[in-house]
Amino acid sequence: MSTFQHRAVLAEQAHVPDNMRPAKDGTIVFLPAENRSTGHFSKTVERVQGSGATFENDISERTTGIIWLDPSPKNLPLLEKTLKETEHIKWIQLPMAGVNAYSQLIMSDVGKHRLWTSAKGAYAQPVAEHALMLSLALLRFIPRRVLASSWGSPAAESLFGQNVLVIGAGGIALSLIDQLAPFSCSITVLRRSVDGAWPEHLKHVKIDSFTNLDKYLPHAGIVYLAAAATKETANLFTLKQFENMQRKAIIVNVARGELIKTDDLAIALEKNLILGAGLDVTAPEPLPEDHKLWQLAKDGEKNLIITPHTADTPEQIIPLLSQRWNDNIQAVLSGSGKFVGVIDNAQGY
Repeated sequence: MSTFQHRAVLAEQAHVPDNMRPAKDGTIVFLPAENRSTGHFSKTVERVQGSGATFENDISERTTGIIWLDPSPKNLPLLEKTLKETEHIKWIQLPMAGVNAYSQLIMSDVGKHRLWTSAKGAYAQPVAEHALMLSLALLRFIPRRVLASSWGSPAAESLFGQNVLVIGAGGIALSLIDQLAPFSCSITVLRRSVDGAWPEHLKHVKIDSFTNLDKYLPHAGIVYLAAAATKETANLFTLKQFENMQRKAIIVNVARGELIKTDDLAIALEKNLILGAGLDVTAPEPLPEDHKLWQLAKDGEKNLIITPHTADTPEQIIPLLSQRWNDNIQAVLSGSGKFVGVIDNAQGY
């Protein structure tokens, strides 16, 4: 087993104003309580017990922060009710990078001077690695070969020198660009705004807006989706976009399933409008067993790979999430305001 440790990768650090910083002498509660001793959360909770913070089992007048232990929307009503009843709580740490299920609650908090942080960027490296794997497998027609029962004819496309289009500019995108470096690709990144911070070592990458997506699609050999699920990115890829892509192009989604109109992707693959697709996320999710995409995945010629949202495994998540919790706990205790993974309450992510 490798001893290498992934690290968090973030596009930029947000400044937390004084009026949004939780009290240094407050306590922290892990919620929902039943999740403290289940799954990977139990090990992650153990890892931060020596952080110097005071943890309580139940919310009290001293509680300044909540570390939330449920990435699903199942317990969302509990969190909403808790926050309505405890306005003195100033910090909520969410366990996932993509917070679209919680966006409405976060946006409703605007003006309450409450700090929300997520795991954005924490899992960037393993997710980018997964995206790279999917693209290489598709370019080498691995779905066809694993189903083959005869030698067949040689076929492969190379990643070297490809025109790559990356949708999103967060930690996953940054990690992916770094991992693509040996392949000498020409890379364009589309994000919400062309302004904002960008790493100096990636100045060779072209930056543009989501609104210009259709301009770049005909020239892209590989499209990677690594953007947050928002109103702006919902159904960003429909049949129109697939028809605008090269027949030899592939698409890889490691962001959220909602970025692609799933039925339209099935049509595109059936009609061979694109060379293939790699999906670690789908809409709906989990993908029903009778869904058309599973039928297409059984046909190696359609060049489709579906993985069950496993770009980051529990073994990878535990050290990365515990590091994120610890970093933000230290930001509370020191009063420095140096929180990691700060959510823009107005945008909801």
